Order: sequence, then C-alpha cells, then structure tokens
Amino acid sequence: TEVNFNYTEANAWQYEFGAHHDIEGIIECLNLNDSEFIQAKNKDKKRYGKNLEKKLDSLFLSSSKMTGRDQSDITGLIGQYAHGNEPSHHVAYLYDDCNRNDKCQLRVQEIINKFYTNAPEGLCGNEDCGQMSAWYVFSCLGFYPVNPIISQYHLGIPQFQKVQIKLPNEKPILFNSKGIEDSKYLSKVYINEKEQRKEIQLKPGDQVKFEFSYQNYWQEETPLMSKSTFQPMPYISSGEEVFMDSTLVQLGSFNHSEIEYSFDTSLNEKYTYKAPISIYKPLTLFFRNRTKNAPWLVSEFKLKPRGFKYQVMTKYDQPYNAGGEDALFNGIDGSLDFRDGHWQGFWGKDIEIMLEIQEGINPKDISIRCLQDQGSWILFPSKIEIQVSKDGKNFKRNQLITNTIEQDNNTSRDHIFRSEKLNGNRFIKLIIYNPGKLPTWHLSAGSDSWVFMDEIKVNFE
Repeated sequence: TEVNFNYTEANAWQYEFGAHHDIEGIIECLNLNDSEFIQAKNKDKKRYGKNLEKKLDSLFLSSSKMTGRDQSDITGLIGQYAHGNEPSHHVAYLYDDCNRNDKCQLRVQEIINKFYTNAPEGLCGNEDCGQMSAWYVFSCLGFYPVNPIISQYHLGIPQFQKVQIKLPNEKPILFNSKGIEDSKYLSKVYINEKEQRKEIQLKPGDQVKFEFSYQNYWQEETPLMSKSTFQPMPYISSGEEVFMDSTLVQLGSFNHSEIEYSFDTSLNEKYTYKAPISIYKPLTLFFRNRTKNAPWLVSEFKLKPRGFKYQVMTKYDQPYNAGGEDALFNGIDGSLDFRDGHWQGFWGKDIEIMLEIQEGINPKDISIRCLQDQGSWILFPSKIEIQVSKDGKNFKRNQLITNTIEQDNNTSRDHIFRSEKLNGNRFIKLIIYNPGKLPTWHLSAGSDSWVFMDEIKVNFE
C-alpha cells in the first residue's frame, strides 16, 4: 500500500497487473509456488486462473488506506483499485482471464455507475489526453483493449440497445443488445451469427449481437490461454551492494533458467552460476540467462568507507530510504533523478548526523552532496552547521555554510557543500537545516519542502 518513488502516482497494488502484453506471464508468476496448481496444471485448466482471481478479489476488497507519501492523483478508489489514475484501467477486465466474466461485468458496471456522472466534476480523475473518457466509451460499447497493440478486445458489459461505429470509407460496425433492459448478465456474444468466447476481434461491416440473461454462462467455460514466450530476467536474491570485508552474492531466476556471469567488462570470460559468489573487493558483476542473445544485467559492489563511524540521528522518510541506514555513506553517487533509488529524502525537518573519527586519523574536510528539483518540492538546505568536539560531549560551532543558490530554477541540479578546517577533532556533528515551507512563487506554496542527500564523504590528510 506504500506510495513511493518506485511507482508513478500509484503503489504496488495498481502496478501488480501492469504487464498488459503478457497476462499469461502474470498468471504463471502467481502460480509459481502453488503446489496444488502445479499438480493439476495438465489436468484441470479451469484451475489455471484461480490465483489471479484471488489477487483481483483482494485488490477490490482491500482497505483503500495507503501509506507513504501523499499523492493527490490516486483517486476513484474501490479497495486498492484506483480508477482515477490510468494504470488501473484494464484491471477489471482481467477477470475474463480467470474464467470469471461475471465478475468482470459486475466490477465494470460498478465503475461506470460510481465514477462517471453528469456533473461539472463528473470524472474521478484527470482526463489525461482523453483516457478517462476513452475507458467509458469502450466500456459502454461492451469491450476493452487490455493489450492495445493487438486487434483483440476483452468482453465487458454493453450499456446500449443499439450502437454503430462509423468508419471512414468503410461499412459501419453494428451492435445490438437483446434483453439488456431487464437482465443482469451479458450471456452470449455473436459476430456475424458466430458465437464468440472471452476475446473478440472486429472488422468493418461486422454485426455484433449481445444477449443478456439472469444467469451467468461464462464461469464454466475453459479459459483460452496461449503459452507465454516472455523470459523473466534473473536477479540478485542476496548480497550487500556495499560491504565491509566481504559479501556473498546469490543469483536467482523465476523460471529456474540457467544463469551465467562474468567479472570481465569484455565479457569474454564467463562462468555458469552453480553456487553463491564470494566477493572481497570492489568489482562489477555481469549476469544473464544462459540463452542466445539474452541481455546482460550489471551490478556494482563497493567497500564501505573506512576511518570513521557514523549515525544518522534523524529518521529518513520511508518512500525515499535509498536502501536504509548506510545510504548516505555507501560510496554510490546517484544521478540527477531523485527517483533512481540512491537519494535519501527528509520531509519538513532538520537532519542531524554524528561522526566519530578513528583515533590517529586527521580529517581534512567533509563533503555533503544535496539535490534540488523544485518542481518535485526538493530544495537545497538553507544552511549546514558543523559542530566539533574532542570528547563527544561538549560541542562547539566550527562552521556555518549558508546556501546562496537560487531556488526558482526548473532544472534538476546537485551541489556539494564542503566543510574544511576541522582541526583534528574526532567528533563531528552535522546539522542540515530544512529550507522551510515552499515559497510564495511555488505552485504548492506553503507546503513542506524536501531535503534530498546522497553521499557524505570524509577526506583525510
């Protein structure tokens, strides 16, 4: 339920079903650990979509409460289904792939009745190039393009007795609905007198007939499924990206494909993955499915900084955790995109960080890298105060760095704030001050601002 940078204006619930082109692949993933399904797979195809059906039921029946960042774009909620934001628009139609067109019809009808009204604010979300209305038009016709790049449509429930689609220089497509006035379910579909199942294809001049009934005729039909040709990528299942002395890296694959890996940038020296890989030094790991023309995936492993201990006294905001407690000192520099997973975010609060330098080592300077992207409410800190101590108890101000960089700039930029003249003090406290409420010129003036930090580095003499 968490709204964070991994999902645009949504959470994992809404993007769970985002592989429109490979619904078969979604079903396979949901069935991976289902021993009952694996045993019945070749005997009972009706069992095939049950786990997808359960997942869809959970989506619509869950609480609508979300966690993480506040996101005003997520609207039109039924459970965790969000009709006001387009990533969900195909989801109700996935019941067709579970052999439950009756549930598809009920959910589509609920969405039509609940979220489309003849009023000044009759849509439950942003129109976004007409998509909110496009869903309504398709759904009222009785079908929807779940996969928009093929000429097949999932069946829903039509809303009109008679409709025609006029086509330039072609015969129109005609639709007639029999029994729509007083029946509950769409029961049968005919195109040019030939009965259809689950998905339909249309061409100029087609005559489509919908028949309605109080009885659902769809549930007992065997779902029509084609074998997925998509290959899931392998992944790192365990191992620290930034480690102290060593790390043990395990690779995994959803479909148990054989994996190969290499440490050679030229990829000439390759190994077949059979056991966890021990890493003792900074290096780059390349790995992929051991199939022809499979793409290489890349992961870098680095040593943790040495010579000091650190503690971030202020809790980061979970949606932008950058991997946890070590994120600000892991040696990995983020890009200028705050969504890349390397930036740690703090919302509406000052940040306090404590450093303890190892005895016998003299710190020369400290650099603090920050990000500014005002359109995303991220501003440079107003100032950074450096306090020092020889005993870790009695601190005094050593330096105050004031930000002078303009805020009203539409480009994403980074800046390194640097503290010098540390005078050999072993204990250093950093106080990074939040810039306060967003200024009057800002589109969201008066709201709290973010401070994003990526890497804090200590240089020694």
